[in-house]
Amino acid sequence: MWHRPTEKGEIYIKAFELTQNIQLSEWKLSNRTRNKISELGDNYKLYDGNTVIDEGTFKNYYPTRFELWFKSESSEIEKKLTEKNYVIDGWDR
Repeated sequence: MWHRPTEKGEIYIKAFELTQNIQLSEWKLSNRTRNKISELGDNYKLYDGNTVIDEGTFKNYYPTRFELWFKSESSEIEKKLTEKNYVIDGWDR
């Protein structure tokens, strides 16, 4: 995730299955992609994280919307920064 921080807080990812707008791997995805922003600057910074979407099975592809969210340290308000659609498959256990 590239982001130019203008406020202290956290950024993280949320994902939603597109046809029914169901949030995917809610706790796992948000926590494994969460990055704390403690320094501000004029330049973009690369933040990282990784996880697996549990819903679905291998080779059974479905449309998913990934959203980048920011939560302000001072106000605790969440806001969506951007989104992008992908076709993904799930994780067989």
